[in-house]
Amino acid sequence: MKSKPLLACTALLAGLALSSGGRAQTCDDGLRCTAPDLCTIGRCIGAPIQCAGDGDICTVEFCNEASGACDARPRVCDDLNPCTDDTCDPVAGCVFRPAADGRDCYDGNERVVAATCVSGTCEVTPKQEGSPCAPDSPCPYACANVPSGPPLCVPTAESEGQPCESPFGACAVNNFCLGGFCAGEFICDDADPCTIDFCNAQGECDALPPSATCDDGEPCTVDTCDREAGCLHEPLADGALCSDGEACTADECIGGVCEGLPLGAPTRTPTATASLTTTATASRSRTPSPTATGSNTPTPTATRTLSNTPTSTPTPTATAQPTATDTDTPEPTATASPTASPAPSPTVTPTPCPGDCNGDGTVTIDELVTGVDIALGQRRRGACAVLDTVPDGRVTIDELITAVRNALSNCR
Repeated sequence: MKSKPLLACTALLAGLALSSGGRAQTCDDGLRCTAPDLCTIGRCIGAPIQCAGDGDICTVEFCNEASGACDARPRVCDDLNPCTDDTCDPVAGCVFRPAADGRDCYDGNERVVAATCVSGTCEVTPKQEGSPCAPDSPCPYACANVPSGPPLCVPTAESEGQPCESPFGACAVNNFCLGGFCAGEFICDDADPCTIDFCNAQGECDALPPSATCDDGEPCTVDTCDREAGCLHEPLADGALCSDGEACTADECIGGVCEGLPLGAPTRTPTATASLTTTATASRSRTPSPTATGSNTPTPTATRTLSNTPTSTPTPTATAQPTATDTDTPEPTATASPTASPAPSPTVTPTPCPGDCNGDGTVTIDELVTGVDIALGQRRRGACAVLDTVPDGRVTIDELITAVRNALSNCR
């Protein structure tokens, strides 16, 4: 629990250090009454347009989303008292004057007999204590007068535990009144673990199909239900397109999760492989006279393969069988066949700068805030994977501090 203040201080430090270096990309949030619209922490957020007043206290100025222009509507003055006359005065604003005594203010409350205005207040004549009320309830209710205010409509003591007709119809049995409600036993069960059973508006048992039961809300999984194993969520192949609902991110499926990177962030760099193979073979033989025989055949072989890691395998072989005679008839033979097949030079991928989410060589305030959100669990790691330098699937305080240092040094 102590890490959150430190994360907030890290973000504050980044903001103070980069107050002039942050950049925001424009976008469109689809609303006419916001401007400007900017990509902020991977989201397109627009500032509401503020309309200037027209000088009339009895109008309210607002931005009309249909036209995108400022408009005005009459100010509504209503104190919710049926015994006052509500108006708007061009000088004083809303004014609430008491209505004439005797005005009918009955609101249809079944617990009262009549209601009339007296000095700006609605006074009611309650029904007699014990009079029936709440006729639509399956359990009986009756009026109970109180010292002040309208009477209350409460369940009768006699109804407690008595049979009642459940509003769930055939979906419920053994129904009885409990605290003014009709309680019972819910019997809907189709014995299928892959469905959700419920009572529909017609009072009949129904069930939601497995497609609704097992939906995990993740666009990068295929959701099915097995009657033995229950819900199954098969991840889509990595790289499949998806949408996280944000206009300011480029999205793809990674490990069954829709990962969104801020627009302009670097994509995965393909691996480059280069190989260089050199083969050299040299042989030499010497044959003495028939009375004396000597043989010396060195055969060196060297093979080198370079695929970012060189490998060399020398194999020397020497054999000599001399005799006691001096007659020597040499017949030298030398053969050399070097072969070189160089492939293109290996491509060196620069080491990413922790905190540089979009790969432009700098770390901005927005990128540091993204890192804090990831550390707090408010965004996925894919929003700025270069922050996780270990990598261990999370962003720590030390990694955030490294990103701040890179922001101050321009990734040098």
